[in-house]
Amino acid sequence: MGHRNQKDLRRSKSSKKNDSGKGVQKAVSKNSLKKKSKATKDKIDRINANTDLFKEVTSSIHQTSKKEKPKQALDPKQLKEDLEKDERSYEKKQLIDTDLTKQLEILTGVALD
Repeated sequence: MGHRNQKDLRRSKSSKKNDSGKGVQKAVSKNSLKKKSKATKDKIDRINANTDLFKEVTSSIHQTSKKEKPKQALDPKQLKEDLEKDERSYEKKQLIDTDLTKQLEILTGVALD
């Protein structure tokens, strides 16, 4: 029975420690509560301003990235179009060159006669 009494005694001591561990609240003045409240409100306002700025920046980034993607240097479609343009301009230059040589031959033939 002495053994049980010691356990009961330990429990009562530990429960007393837990109860006293809660502590006594200090009296807090209204001014200090107002200061803390104002400081907390200022922090919240700064955080909200930062989140608004973050949202604005991310939305502008998304808008600029959607506008136009830069063309790839070796885009097959673009290369094929460029090749076709080059071939057409080459053919036009060949026609102009042959036409000019014919005109030059005519002029030199007339000048010699």
